[in-house]
Amino acid sequence: MKRFFQRKEGLGRAPAHHAKRSPRGLFRLLGLLAAAPLLGTTAAYAAPKAPAAITVGCLYAKTGFLSFQSMQLHRGLAFWRDEVNSHGGVYVKTYGKRLPITFKCYNDQSDPGLVTVMINKLIDDKVDVLVSDASSFLTAPAVPIAEAHKTLLVNPLGTSRKFFTPNNPYIVQTSDLVTRFWADSITKLLLKMKLKRVAIIYGTNDFDGPQAQEVDAILKKHGVAPVYYSAVPTKTSNYTVILHRIAATHPEAVLEIGYDPNDVTFLKNLKSGGFHFPFVYILFPDLAPAEFKGMGNDLKYIYCYVTAPTLKVSDVNIGLTTNQFVAQYKKKAKATPDAFVTAGYVAGLVIQRALATANNLSQLGLRHAMAGMSGKMKTLGGTFTITSEGAQTGIVSGVAQFLPTASGFKLKVVYPAKFATAKPVYPAPKS
Repeated sequence: MKRFFQRKEGLGRAPAHHAKRSPRGLFRLLGLLAAAPLLGTTAAYAAPKAPAAITVGCLYAKTGFLSFQSMQLHRGLAFWRDEVNSHGGVYVKTYGKRLPITFKCYNDQSDPGLVTVMINKLIDDKVDVLVSDASSFLTAPAVPIAEAHKTLLVNPLGTSRKFFTPNNPYIVQTSDLVTRFWADSITKLLLKMKLKRVAIIYGTNDFDGPQAQEVDAILKKHGVAPVYYSAVPTKTSNYTVILHRIAATHPEAVLEIGYDPNDVTFLKNLKSGGFHFPFVYILFPDLAPAEFKGMGNDLKYIYCYVTAPTLKVSDVNIGLTTNQFVAQYKKKAKATPDAFVTAGYVAGLVIQRALATANNLSQLGLRHAMAGMSGKMKTLGGTFTITSEGAQTGIVSGVAQFLPTASGFKLKVVYPAKFATAKPVYPAPKS
């Protein structure tokens, strides 16, 4: 045995002063060896611990001018939260596990001034994900605040191109098209129908104004100069005088570009004033059908903007198809989902995929993940595709017209051909 240990020591060729160890040195070595597992345990304990939940901070308007679309958006986002939580929560790559989603939300009452206060409050609350309210009107005050605080703003419905600039990486549009593409479908239809005399009336806000400018620019590029082009305050309550001015230009098509309350008022004034135009286009009857209930004959032959869920999508790689979503939402909410509910759900899906793919949960980490998802993520709203500035360009959209059927006037898609269920009726017959 003595000869064996001598041979082992010879293999190491240790210097002479290491050949013998003092008892103190031996105890020291043994102590370090014993401590090694504890050092590993300490390192593991120092790693980031998963929170109890992922907190989504959001604003909604229970009252005020935009309360309807805001609350519908909020219901869609809540539907997404409940859906993922029923399956154990969202998978978060950073922590390698599923976590439930919780909300921290404040009521901005459709007031841009309160949006400023509440967005700052949510940032101070250190929510994990920040979601803006509906519309460009209520998104506009949130954009510079989020940018100043280096906080990513998930923007479902703010479409103004002014929000998306090369120097601001802290905004991503999720569930609606940037204004440029809202203008695309209606101008293409007008040009296809060879309509030359076009009248445009629009609201002075970050949603309506840029959209009207785009329509005007595209038409002029194709040699069509609008015969009437004028702005009105966002909260205009009577269009009668304006309608008289438009009628004097003898238009072939009239475009009223406003929010849902503007559309309702415009249609009522159109009917009560006895005006008739061969082509009338407004934005919201399909987006917010509940706002137009009971209007009946006022909607005859009217054209409007359409998107999901009216345009049905089945080719998805995350979330529910259109038919699945409509069925499940009806079962849960006892109501049919509209475009705003759908937008809330799609915004949630974008957040879900970002959490599942982000290498870290920093604000720019989430933004980088969303950029990586662009063009690859297919939802019932269309393909999630964003520009380098965060503007959404992939959501499906088109134009529909209220046409007569055996059971009354129904909304039929007339553009684009991929989704069309009818051909446009022009000119609109007089009653």
